[in-house]
Amino acid sequence: MNKVNKHSNKNIFLLVSSGTLSYLGDLLYIMALNIWVARVTNSPEALGLLMSVGSFALFAGNPIGGILADKYNKKALLVITDIISALSVLITYFVYTENSVNLLPILICNVILSFCFSIYSPTARAIAPFVAKGNGLRKLNSLLTITGEVIKLLSPAIGGFLLAFNFLNERSLILINSFSFVISGVLNYYLIIHSPDHVERKTTLLDDLKSLFSGYKEIWFKMDEIRTILIPISLLNFFAGGLHVLLPFLDLSKDKTDYPNFLLAEAAGAVFGGLISGKLKSDFNWKQSQIILIGSGLSIIGLNNYLPQVTFYPMLFVFGFSIALFNINFFTVVQKHTDEKYIGRTFGLIFTVISALTPVGNLVFSKLESSIPGNGITITGIGMICSIALAMMLTNLKD
Repeated sequence: MNKVNKHSNKNIFLLVSSGTLSYLGDLLYIMALNIWVARVTNSPEALGLLMSVGSFALFAGNPIGGILADKYNKKALLVITDIISALSVLITYFVYTENSVNLLPILICNVILSFCFSIYSPTARAIAPFVAKGNGLRKLNSLLTITGEVIKLLSPAIGGFLLAFNFLNERSLILINSFSFVISGVLNYYLIIHSPDHVERKTTLLDDLKSLFSGYKEIWFKMDEIRTILIPISLLNFFAGGLHVLLPFLDLSKDKTDYPNFLLAEAAGAVFGGLISGKLKSDFNWKQSQIILIGSGLSIIGLNNYLPQVTFYPMLFVFGFSIALFNINFFTVVQKHTDEKYIGRTFGLIFTVISALTPVGNLVFSKLESSIPGNGITITGIGMICSIALAMMLTNLKD
């Protein structure tokens, strides 16, 4: 085994391990936070505000994260954002009280976490060609996808088990997230860059804006299929944002562990979608995916308190399966067809566009549920179908 391949294997292990640990901590943190706020406040509006603030910070930070990922040392960015995230989570840990919620410090923490993630996410994707070469790049992407979906599957089961049997409370899960960021930062510190990580520091704001539009041109001129569906996918995320605000309140009165089980069903569908995706052609084909994506909306329409709870799980399984198939193909084609110089900015812009309406969805559906309880989730399912239908129409017009 030559030195480059040896380093590639080590880097793959480090990057996958760091991403897995921090992602597990994040999911446990989000689940604990949502259960805590829903239990104490019983207010969809409070949870909607919490989610929307984080989503807005993510939306605002994505273009900046893309520029930073291309212009500065990528490994340093990963380590720094891990450290800041670990410290910010401690804010929530220290303000936690069993029977009351102080939203202000939690909102501040969510803004910091989301902004750090808006830097970490495009950087982690952009660093891949610098730490894994040849077949190692495909191996890295495959492992990141599989481990991500497996963690999504396991985290609700782990969190739900710990909370249901009182091994840990919500506060303990929050602390676990802080430690996961610390370990992730240490692992990222030991990454070995195969080729010089290009750094441009002496630039003006105008230069940075120009570099941002360089990433935009990558999407506009080179990826017709991606460009055509970005706005419909943003609409889809508007309704998905509403769904995830309302999900902790679905059947909340019967069993406090329902929410982890709902997440478990969705994650199981996503894992299955990831396995199926590995058997399909790697190139993204919207026409082959549109019927499956419609299934994501159809599955959500039936989620309401008028049906037996047992029916919720297959519906959420189908939702997770449909979204996973789309996401895996979507990001694979972007990685394959984007110039390495612009990959951070390209992902930053894509994340910005597709997440633009998520915070609005968080707020709108939290208000809507307060006005017409029990109907908000059904409306999100109808909206998802309409969004996908719009994407199908635009695709056919382009052809």
